[in-house]
Amino acid sequence: MGSILAATAMSAFALGSGATSTPAEAALPPQDIVSDTIATYAIPAGSMAGALTAFAEKNHLHLLYDARTTRHLRSPGLVGSHSLREGLDRLLSGTGFTYRFADVDGGVSIVLAQADNGVRNDSGAEALPAIDIGAERPATGEPGGEGGKALTPQNSYVTPVISTGTKTDVPVMNTPVNVQEITQKAIEDQQATSLGEALRNVSGVTVPGGIATGQLSTTTSGIYVRGFQTREFYQDGFRVNGSNGYNLGLDLVAAQQFANISSIEVLKGPAAILYGLSQPGGIINITTRGPLDTPHYTVQQQIGSLARYRTSLAATGPVTADKSVLYRVDMSYDDNGAPKGYFMDRTHGRNFFVAPVVKWQIDNDNWLKLETSYSNNLVSQYAHLVPMINGSFLPISRSTNFNDYLPVLQSTFNAAMTGEHKFDADWMLRSRVAFSSSNSSLAGPVVGSAQTPGPGLTVSTNGREYRTLNSSWTTNQDLVGHFDLLGTKNTLLLGGDYYRLTYASTQKVTPWGYRAVSELYPIYPGIPVTGGLANITALYNRQDTAGLYVQEQLELPYNVHVMAGARYQYVFNWNTSSNGSIGFLPGPMRDNGVPAHQARVTPRYGLLWRPREWVSLYGNYTEGFAANTALIYPNTLAPAQNAMSWEAGAKFELFDGMLRANADYYYLLKTNLPIADPDPTHICGTSTTGGCSLLIGAARSEGVEVDVKGRLAPGWDVIVAYTNQDVRIASAPNNANTNGFGANGESGLARLTPGQRYPNVARNLARLWTTYEFQDEWLKGMTIGAGYTYRGSMPIYDASGTYPNAPLLPSYGTVDLMASYTFDLDGVKTTAQVNANNIFDRNYYTAGWVTGKPSPTYNVTNSALDPGSPFNIMGSLKFEF
Repeated sequence: MGSILAATAMSAFALGSGATSTPAEAALPPQDIVSDTIATYAIPAGSMAGALTAFAEKNHLHLLYDARTTRHLRSPGLVGSHSLREGLDRLLSGTGFTYRFADVDGGVSIVLAQADNGVRNDSGAEALPAIDIGAERPATGEPGGEGGKALTPQNSYVTPVISTGTKTDVPVMNTPVNVQEITQKAIEDQQATSLGEALRNVSGVTVPGGIATGQLSTTTSGIYVRGFQTREFYQDGFRVNGSNGYNLGLDLVAAQQFANISSIEVLKGPAAILYGLSQPGGIINITTRGPLDTPHYTVQQQIGSLARYRTSLAATGPVTADKSVLYRVDMSYDDNGAPKGYFMDRTHGRNFFVAPVVKWQIDNDNWLKLETSYSNNLVSQYAHLVPMINGSFLPISRSTNFNDYLPVLQSTFNAAMTGEHKFDADWMLRSRVAFSSSNSSLAGPVVGSAQTPGPGLTVSTNGREYRTLNSSWTTNQDLVGHFDLLGTKNTLLLGGDYYRLTYASTQKVTPWGYRAVSELYPIYPGIPVTGGLANITALYNRQDTAGLYVQEQLELPYNVHVMAGARYQYVFNWNTSSNGSIGFLPGPMRDNGVPAHQARVTPRYGLLWRPREWVSLYGNYTEGFAANTALIYPNTLAPAQNAMSWEAGAKFELFDGMLRANADYYYLLKTNLPIADPDPTHICGTSTTGGCSLLIGAARSEGVEVDVKGRLAPGWDVIVAYTNQDVRIASAPNNANTNGFGANGESGLARLTPGQRYPNVARNLARLWTTYEFQDEWLKGMTIGAGYTYRGSMPIYDASGTYPNAPLLPSYGTVDLMASYTFDLDGVKTTAQVNANNIFDRNYYTAGWVTGKPSPTYNVTNSALDPGSPFNIMGSLKFEF
């Protein structure tokens, strides 16, 4: 006890002689503090002083220590749920120091000691100056966040761990992959309410409208990462089939709600090893907010220009007095008179969303979480056609819609149960099972094909009815362990997953209601014209996938980190379809060939060297495995697409982890791409002649990416994202009859030839966003910000393959501004905010397609463009208590 008292006295002497009182919670005996309930941490790797400060604040305690004690010590950080003793074990891991608890004058002290045998030993070790978690002291402002606060998605643009990249708690700076995130703070600062708005903050990621793949609708074309299209995204690590290629209205990418989002994480490159079938550009993973052990309530009202109103509610806290059961509910209602950001004729949007969560902390080693969400989404399908004359687009008003009011109703229900068991401080098993169901319906007049081009260029509309149902059952098991072996530190991941996805749809085209509408002088509803026969198509698809994977991360001497892993993936596909052209009864359902069974092993390797705390140099090699929707003769599903990627780059972490940058060069090759089969006797799918594909072809993407996120100085946050990417067709058969890539291939790639750029993919993308929170007392709470978005010129989608020299969509740049003020209103934290987007009202287009080469007689052809949002304002008033 004498040495402890001496150590405490040394700490007090070093920090001054001011007396402080001890809080009641710190006056408990040491054994009671140690046996306290589990807390959840997100403390970054860095200085030991900063890590212990954040740890003490999390436990409502304060630090008193001699700064010399921890001046040269580093901590690996702490992420996840841990008891007090488990948390300290992890924080001190690898430092060569151990600890013991002691009661000093009613307060609890932790005595650091240097143990020769590398294990905790309360005797025979040289005691160092104590760290006393028992005396009140202002936050020291050490690394890990200003004022000693840990960096979280709620208070920072950057966090130390992004688990999507490895499914472990290894810090980003020690992980040889490119993984980025958009935190809740960035989303709220920008008032982003869609994936397209949020993902522009990451290099090489865009979300174009359906026009990018020739779909005249409000549906997106999925998400483009490194130039490659993906129609899926992930939520808390589980795949969500985001949209489909049949233009049937089902589009979860566009309908994704933001009320319960904590962050959006982006893993660049093929992700097959951890997530199975996926496109090689990368994956998007949405992480949701969890319950808190202290009551917290939020009410927010947003009002936008052009008749938009959005109300959000959130509530969280304990259900039981011992805080073993926690709850959270997030809700939002969005009524949007201008769902495209402007008054598009005859359109309207509305969404209701609710997401309840309950978490049960069974004991220190086990917890169980049940979460559900329901979304009811109404949007209007639109068609913005723009004639092209003499190679130039006519200046059609961006509010012109050639459809009548065409509502698309989409509802989505998700449910998941997650459990975690800790075997000890180093080994953990996490299990999850989830169910998802989405359905959509559409009925009304839809723009059909263009008539013969002439002076009075017209388009026809016809009555259509679409119904779709998408459902999935998924489960995942992950075993994560930390151990030392032969002088190396190891993080091992063993896992497996199973997905069953089903998709069913019907599409009916009616023979009545055909009307002709002039594109040059559009007057709706147009002139009735003679119609054709009714047509009805029914499709059904089932896909079962199962995978087993292993990943090992080793920390070697001299700050060298090695990552290696592999996955075995099995895929089963079964498709049926029917097609009828007379009456409203579909033809008989037929199998599209023998059910397809596929299997593959995909590896991933990575190497990282961290010569200094602030810099890491890394490289990786990855292979990918993605589903193929094409059919090959004799009417069988094509084997999955393959991908190969390598990447080299550098990561930088400055200002005690509050600013992080990533710069890389990558090369990505996607093979096994489908092209049109020129043999008309090869019949596939619902076609009566032809319709099959050949698997000959490859596409590549390569380029430079730069991402910078975080805090440059107190109050000054910044996001910088830049991409220079070259995405082209690499190879295809030299056969004019094939017309390049066929329509059964990846959407938007019909009839491309080697050397051609991918349509609607810009070579250069850039994003700058910055905010400043005033530090002066008289301006405290005031924040101002500005953003700039740039997208370079890009080729449009040529649906016919006859117009290779179609004009490029021009480049554009838009400027955004924001201002907010946070103040206390009778004990309630209140934030008033306004965001102004595209303040110079720039007229721009994000995607386009053309139906063919202009007519030699009139030099006119039909085309469509996806206009971007004009100048608009969003105001917000938020209350937190």
